[in-house]
Amino acid sequence: LREDLESRGPMRLSEVEAQQKEILKAVRRLADDGQITLGGGGGGFV
Repeated sequence: LREDLESRGPMRLSEVEAQQKEILKAVRRLADDGQITLGGGGGGFV
């Protein structure tokens, strides 16, 4: 993954933001399906 990112070079901010949104959609689907659990951000857990 790191090599892929390094070989791409600079990306437009709009492209990065669009891909981040796609990642968030996938994470939310997994959470909704019960396949992953998202932390509440309350602290105290590692």
